[in-house]
Amino acid sequence: SGPEYSFYPNPVENKLQVDLDGDRILQATAVSVLGVRERLGFEGNTVDVSHLRPGLYVLEIQTAEGLYSVKVVKR
Repeated sequence: SGPEYSFYPNPVENKLQVDLDGDRILQATAVSVLGVRERLGFEGNTVDVSHLRPGLYVLEIQTAEGLYSVKVVKR
């Protein structure tokens, strides 16, 4: 199996905590259900989603180890 990772809280309001088993975020992107891609800011392993409109997104987290994607609900 691949590396362990988790994302919380989900649903999220402002800050999403990303636990990547020691790996670090190089880039974070939110993709809406309409396919609109939006670059997200992050600090350490905390991704800022506060400016996103409420709804369902696929979050793509790029790291040195690869690309993680997870569905998140923005409140």
